[in-house]
Amino acid sequence: MCHFQLKIRNQRGESTALNITLALIALVVVMAIWKFGFPYFQYMRYAHFVQKQVDYDAENRRVDTSLIQEIYSRVESKAMNMKLPVKGNQIHIDRDVDHVTVRIDYTEHVNLYLYEFDWKFTIEKSSEGLGIKP
Repeated sequence: MCHFQLKIRNQRGESTALNITLALIALVVVMAIWKFGFPYFQYMRYAHFVQKQVDYDAENRRVDTSLIQEIYSRVESKAMNMKLPVKGNQIHIDRDVDHVTVRIDYTEHVNLYLYEFDWKFTIEKSSEGLGIKP
């Protein structure tokens, strides 16, 4: 009977080690998802905001210099509010008669504790060309 109890203790010890290993693997996966997911989620939110700005303004207003300045200030302000590493010189707005195109290039620093790198994001959104023509 003593031999049987000893065997049960060994199995419990192996089970505990396995549970600890699985918990550590799960923790590493969750941290990686957080470290990669948060910057990507911020990028998607910002890209959606930029698209809404370009579409709404191009559809409802004449594409002129004041429109470009307003889009620029709103896009820059939103980046600051979201604490994105976007500087003013990284925002490029082009226009033609009835289209507006916004291009933003920025780099997000990602720290995985054992490895660090810079993740480059590019947002390029264009209006659908439904603006009021001059």
